[in-house]
Amino acid sequence: MQPLFVAFLALIEPTYVSIGGHDGVQVYMRKDTGAIELAAVGEFDAPPSEVQAALLDYGAHVRVNKHLAESTVLSRVPGEQLVYQHLKLPVIKDRDFTLRIRWNEQGARNITFSIDGSRGPAPTKKAVRMSTLNGRWDLEPIREGSATRAVYHVQIDFAGSVPRWMVRGGAAKDLPGVYVGMRRLINDRRGGRVGAVSAR
Repeated sequence: MQPLFVAFLALIEPTYVSIGGHDGVQVYMRKDTGAIELAAVGEFDAPPSEVQAALLDYGAHVRVNKHLAESTVLSRVPGEQLVYQHLKLPVIKDRDFTLRIRWNEQGARNITFSIDGSRGPAPTKKAVRMSTLNGRWDLEPIREGSATRAVYHVQIDFAGSVPRWMVRGGAAKDLPGVYVGMRRLINDRRGGRVGAVSAR
């Protein structure tokens, strides 16, 4: 077992098992529940404040997640924002939802999110409205604060009949891509190629 893998495993609860990964990101799935619960661990070559700013730049997330057809910031106040997202997924019908995202403005860097079914656009026939998407990012400074170790947890219910094996396989492939996309977004923001978060 490689030292880096051992270090990653120590950050995840023992009820999770490794299901793969790439690009320096390890992906896990919880084995003791009927729900779909995933985790990932990876690093960013930027301090936690920069990583948090990029993670909260939801208007730019269509460039990070290849399955996102739309990511619209509906409102933003200090420590909280509402975001509508529309997913285009292989094989199954589109999904959509409105997320309520919360974070600390000062101190420990972490972000939590969950679906808020009472806000955002009304359901349409174009997509299945998801009922569960809960998660968090925990950001830890490493290398004397110049870099960040990011632990991602998410609980998903796509609604409808979606096989667990399909989600498992897709997650092992796609979750590291989120880290890769975020690394690219951080670099773009540094170069002034991405604007600040804006609310519609």
